[in-house]
Amino acid sequence: MFERLSDLDPAVQDMLRDLMQDDYQALLQTFLQDTDRRLCQLHENLDRHNWEGFRQAAHSFKGSCSNMGALALREACERAEDAALNADPVAAAQVCALLDRLSLRIRPQLVCRY
Repeated sequence: MFERLSDLDPAVQDMLRDLMQDDYQALLQTFLQDTDRRLCQLHENLDRHNWEGFRQAAHSFKGSCSNMGALALREACERAEDAALNADPVAAAQVCALLDRLSLRIRPQLVCRY
């Protein structure tokens, strides 16, 4: 399912570039740093079986992915929220691994394209 989703919504990226202009690169760096922080939070909360912390981290990450037009990451964050609501450690571990892969896949697209 995630392989079929576009990593980035080009319309959102164009809008952000137009809106942010010279600050667009700073926005990208902030998003990438936030991505690293959220992934750490997700893994830490998974290790502790802290389902509410896991859900909150996934929810916050989903919002920043939506704002950046990171479609596949956003969809995976929804799955992470569901795993947390069900307190499902297997699903949560799988979606964490998926988020890791998707975040690595999107990085060069953001850094090289703009």
